[in-house]
Amino acid sequence: MLEISLEISGFSLAMPVDDPKNFVYLWVLYGKEGAEFGYSHISLYSFGFRRAHSLDNFGLVYDDFDRKCAYKRLTIHLEDVFAHEEEDMEEDFESLKRFVRPLRIWTDPIRRLTFVCWEVNRNGVYYVGIFDMDSWYSNRALDFLRYDTETSLCPYWVAIPIEHIECRFFIRLFGLDELLANPLMTS
Repeated sequence: MLEISLEISGFSLAMPVDDPKNFVYLWVLYGKEGAEFGYSHISLYSFGFRRAHSLDNFGLVYDDFDRKCAYKRLTIHLEDVFAHEEEDMEEDFESLKRFVRPLRIWTDPIRRLTFVCWEVNRNGVYYVGIFDMDSWYSNRALDFLRYDTETSLCPYWVAIPIEHIECRFFIRLFGLDELLANPLMTS
């Protein structure tokens, strides 16, 4: 089920608030690690389990996973969403806007929001994607991004461009200041 031919840059566990089924959800960030750019995406997987119990100072522990209840639920390609095609571009624009460098993925367990950060192939432009697990689940857990016909917005996914010079607040908010200060990560 996992895409073993691709590099895994990170992963994060996520849970909807009112899941009546015994599923645990895992986000996997695929893409080249380090300073290399390439094609990258995140995929959401669900795994069925029979029991879960809580350990003090640790959290939930899941037991008896069921192989028949393991599914790939959703894939989101990381790209330069707001890139504009230049008239004099000689290369394929669609390929260039998907040429990114994955940086980090994490889930806020209290808000049940998953964040993913990536750098695009334009100098100093980063994106933070935010996925709302509860909203996705209440929207019938679709296996694709559904955009509202009136607003053109997805109720459970947003990608926000951040230019690291003008948006220091967002960099601190998302915990990216140490990551972007690392010369290996920003070269």
